[in-house]
Amino acid sequence: MELKEILKNAWKSYTEEREIIFWAIKNLHHFDYSKLQNFLEKQNVNISRASIFRTFNLFVEVWILENICNRAWVIIYEYIDEDNHHEHMKCKNCGKIIEFDDSEIHKYLEIIAKKHNFKLLKHSVNLEWLCEDCNK
Repeated sequence: MELKEILKNAWKSYTEEREIIFWAIKNLHHFDYSKLQNFLEKQNVNISRASIFRTFNLFVEVWILENICNRAWVIIYEYIDEDNHHEHMKCKNCGKIIEFDDSEIHKYLEIIAKKHNFKLLKHSVNLEWLCEDCNK
């Protein structure tokens, strides 16, 4: 779905800055503020810190972004891509995030939802482990 349509459906205004940030987050997928700012600077785009944070909050509100973890007071965001479903494993020590796709987890969650008369619309599985480097 295009950003204009998403924002229109949520009764929010569309701006060029929001479109640029939307384009950037789709390219980055997982990021924090600094990673997005560095990406924009490499593209010679200058958007204020306040505008970026307001846009992050708006995009979380309209289901474009989600906060996938908090590490050392740094919020990591993820672009919500309905066509690319996956789970996350995060290293508890260094914060490294890897994605994986497991259809068995999804099937099991469907069974649990059905058992309790729920319809599974969306799920998020975030596991904390120690990565290979931190487990040495």
